[in-house]
Amino acid sequence: TMTELKVKRDMCNKMHTIEIEEGSLARWEYNESLPDRASDPIQDVLPELSPADRELLLTKTCDKCWHKLYPNSNW
Repeated sequence: TMTELKVKRDMCNKMHTIEIEEGSLARWEYNESLPDRASDPIQDVLPELSPADRELLLTKTCDKCWHKLYPNSNW
């Protein structure tokens, strides 16, 4: 079952909605509860999400703001 995860972006203060499978969300939430050394990289836990959506979950930075911060980034 798909669920909508709403994330408020820190830099631009806008809301963004990510559609994610409930099972994937549960895996990510469990992974985030682990100590850093025990957790898996987000791209391994949520490979179905785009790099931009994964970054938004980790840092609350949207794609547009990311490219303002890092104009030479090529993701």
